[in-house]
Amino acid sequence: MVLIREAETFITAHREKLENYLARPSPTGTLILECRSFPKTTRLSKAAAAVGGQLIECKKLVGRALVDFVVSEARSQNKRIDPAAAARLIDMVGQDTGILATEVEKLALYAADRPALTEQDVTDLVGQSREEKIFAVMDAAAAGRLTDALRLWHQVSPPTRKPSIKCLGE
Repeated sequence: MVLIREAETFITAHREKLENYLARPSPTGTLILECRSFPKTTRLSKAAAAVGGQLIECKKLVGRALVDFVVSEARSQNKRIDPAAAARLIDMVGQDTGILATEVEKLALYAADRPALTEQDVTDLVGQSREEKIFAVMDAAAAGRLTDALRLWHQVSPPTRKPSIKCLGE
């Protein structure tokens, strides 16, 4: 298996070689190209599809899709969770699907033999960590500790790219 992260530059530099490879791919190997965009109209995409390659789009979940994700994770743990409890969980821990999956697993273990995860379970087990961090952001900003405030804010709402923010004078 070969995995190339942020493969846009690699694809641009080696497009012809990749197309040639896809004409006769390894029967036992797997090539994974992770990139922000892979248009289906390119020769490379069509060649990949012709040999059984898969295009898997990974989009950030929001709104109802995020609630559905939590419900599905609970179902995979043989538990039910109503949409209100799922929304409460999302409010408390944020939108990171990895963290949400971990919290659902923790809730499922906590619920033991009960078939459903409740809002009370979420409140009891998950806590107010996200809300507490928001208050900590405000406290740090009010005290003039801008670097701390930004660090805490990025824990609450992670950026989609690395920030280049510098605080001077601290």
